[in-house]
Amino acid sequence: MGDRSYFSEIHGWQALPGLRGYENTFKGVLPDDAFESSGVFVRDHYEPAHAEVQLLRFNNFLVARLRTRPVVLEWPRTRLPARRRFAFILVNQGEVAFEGDSLKGTPSATGVGMALPGHEPLTIEVVGVTEMIVFTFDQDEISPLQANRVPGVTDVSSSPLYTATSHFLSKLLSQSPDADQMTANSIRELLRSFARALVMESTRENIEAPDDLFGRVKELVDSRFSNLDFGPSEIARELGVSTRSLQRAAEKHGASVAKMLRTARAQRAQHLMLTRPHLTLDVVSKMSGFNSVGSMRRALLSTRGMTPKDVRASSGTDIRRSPTSPSSDYIL
Repeated sequence: MGDRSYFSEIHGWQALPGLRGYENTFKGVLPDDAFESSGVFVRDHYEPAHAEVQLLRFNNFLVARLRTRPVVLEWPRTRLPARRRFAFILVNQGEVAFEGDSLKGTPSATGVGMALPGHEPLTIEVVGVTEMIVFTFDQDEISPLQANRVPGVTDVSSSPLYTATSHFLSKLLSQSPDADQMTANSIRELLRSFARALVMESTRENIEAPDDLFGRVKELVDSRFSNLDFGPSEIARELGVSTRSLQRAAEKHGASVAKMLRTARAQRAQHLMLTRPHLTLDVVSKMSGFNSVGSMRRALLSTRGMTPKDVRASSGTDIRRSPTSPSSDYIL
């Protein structure tokens, strides 16, 4: 599916601009390497086989829809970029055995499974005629948020988020993959929001304890730091406590709420400058939650020990060069 000039064994597809689309149908026979270009291999399948796949790849995101008869798939995760990725399996119809658990999709609920970054291979066994969506993304896209639960099946009865996400991703796959750079960037921002929301929703039961104020502060900081107007006062108001109570809870852990926000924003700014060098510093600062380039520079110096110029230089990228549109294939 095109050359791989934008793929790196270390950084994956981080240099890929825009988005790329791919679709295929297999009838009768399903070769072991039918999905090799996506990093997934066929280990067993029902005959005669019938499988339809649609796929969209961005630099750090991959969205795929698979309609298939019974099949056993394996994602070996032998590549370093694959080991940095989260994977969500959203089953809209049929049944899938995922990590030893059963995921069932119905018109009113979406079966959901989550795999954390790591080197362990992932096996997905499709039990019957099934339609599912696979959403994977690099862990840097939700940084500094980190998951803290064991991979497995997520209870779908308590939240409409999973079905809403599935509908959005399904609609995205149904559209033409021909999108200009600006549209692709906007879609990527939406995908980042969905990725963060999925991880937050799937891990919230393990955030320390329900009555742990500091744990709730961390959750809010991780999910809302990029909001320009979100500070300690807004966090206190949302949690229903005084600003002083908020600060005391942070001080017990040797932290301050303002510094937590500053650190999260600086980390996001550094990530954006390294992975999206075409963005201006003003855009980077706003996307990271800073009110100005100056405040971003001060935060980078105090938390990372680097200026924006230092960060740009460390990437080894000439930021004056505009990226061209490459061909690509699709490796998870």
